[in-house]
Amino acid sequence: MSKFIVFLLLPYLWLHIVIRFLGKNKQLYRLDQQFTYKLRTNPFNSELLQFAYYILWLPEYRSIFYKRAGVVGRLMNIYLPGQNCLYIRTAKDNIGGGICVSHGHSTEINAKSIGLNCHIFQNVTIGTRGSSVGPAIGNNVVVGCGAIVLGDIHIGDNVKIGANTVVVKNVPANCTVVGRGSIIVKMNNEKVEIEL
Repeated sequence: MSKFIVFLLLPYLWLHIVIRFLGKNKQLYRLDQQFTYKLRTNPFNSELLQFAYYILWLPEYRSIFYKRAGVVGRLMNIYLPGQNCLYIRTAKDNIGGGICVSHGHSTEINAKSIGLNCHIFQNVTIGTRGSSVGPAIGNNVVVGCGAIVLGDIHIGDNVKIGANTVVVKNVPANCTVVGRGSIIVKMNNEKVEIEL
């Protein structure tokens, strides 16, 4: 049924399609789509139809697309709204390609910068703490549901932040962080127990 709806509504997505495939950020849009395809199911093999499917069925994907599209994205949001409780306050030029927000309910993203292939789950808060600057997030970072990442800190590459983890200090690359006191439980594929 969803395939039929995509084919039926494809003409109504002409502005989305033009921006996706001909816009100045087409490479970033492509990276977002490819990373989302790795994480989320899609019944299509065609890049065009995959894009249409995500635009129609994933409001959080639409929110990211609209953020990157700028003023035109805000206009498109009027007739096909994005996720209504996903707040992306990070400047669009500071968000690397390949960002994927899963579910996006009650999620606030206010980072200084976000690297490539960042996967953010629902109920996440990424924001400021005692200053106007949020965290700088590296490449290939996963932020689990309910996690809180606050302050002018740096999250290294290949970091996994567990569900409901509170992070207020710098996190080195290649590790997994869990708990309210932010304990590194895995570093460079070895089990450890290091408090931040």
